[in-house]
Amino acid sequence: MVKLSLVNNIGIFDHYKRIGKVIAVVFPSFVEVVIHDLRQPKNSIIAIFNSHVTGRKVGDRATNLGYQRIDGNMPDELINYKNESPDGRPLRSTSIAIRNENNDLIGSFCLNIDISLFSQISEFMKLLTQTEVNSNIIERENFLYSSPKEEIQKQINQFISGHFLIGKQLNRQHKINIVKQLYYSGAFNNRGSISIVSKSLLLTRQTIYNYLNNIKNGVKSKRKGVLL
Repeated sequence: MVKLSLVNNIGIFDHYKRIGKVIAVVFPSFVEVVIHDLRQPKNSIIAIFNSHVTGRKVGDRATNLGYQRIDGNMPDELINYKNESPDGRPLRSTSIAIRNENNDLIGSFCLNIDISLFSQISEFMKLLTQTEVNSNIIERENFLYSSPKEEIQKQINQFISGHFLIGKQLNRQHKINIVKQLYYSGAFNNRGSISIVSKSLLLTRQTIYNYLNNIKNGVKSKRKGVLL
C-alpha cells in the first residue's frame, strides 16, 4: 500500500482547486473536475466542479480507481482513458496523483469529459469512413454505489432511451424485453427486485413472475437445442 502523508497539505489542495475551478468555468457543460483527498477515502471528494456529469458531491467516497491508487496498483498519471457515467454516457477521463514535497501520495486530480455528443458525431463519421473504435484502456469506474432500485431504474431508462421510446407508452413487448434484460443482468438476484420492477413498469407481481418463467423456460429449451 502507498504511504499516505498525514501532514497538513492545505496549500497543495488549494492550488489544485484553483486550477479545477478555471477549467470548469472554461468548459461548463461537459468537463467535470474532481479533487480527492485520498487520506480519507470514505469521503475523499473535497472539491468538485460541474458535478452534473457524474452526479457526485463533496464528501462522497473514492472510486475503485482511487482505492487501487492507494494500494499502489495505479500509475501516477492515467490520461484520456475510456470511462462511463452512472447513467451510461461515455466519458473520457484523466486522473493524476497529487503528492506532497516528500513525494507522499495525498490525493488525486481528476477530469471527466462528457463525450456523448461527440460520440454521436463520431458514430456518424464511422458510418461514412468505416473506421474502428479504440479498445478499452481500463474497466468501467464505479462512481456511485447504487441501490437495487437505482440500478433497476437505470437499466429501464437506458432501454427506453436506447430504443427511442422517450415520451412514448411502453407496450407489452417492450416490458417483456425490459424484464428479459434485467433477468440477464442479474437484477432479480436482489431482494425486493420483483416489487421494484412491477411498480416501475406498472405490472402486477404475478405478471413479472409469468414473464420470468417464460424467459427461464426459453433458456432451458435453447440448451436442449430447440429453436424458439
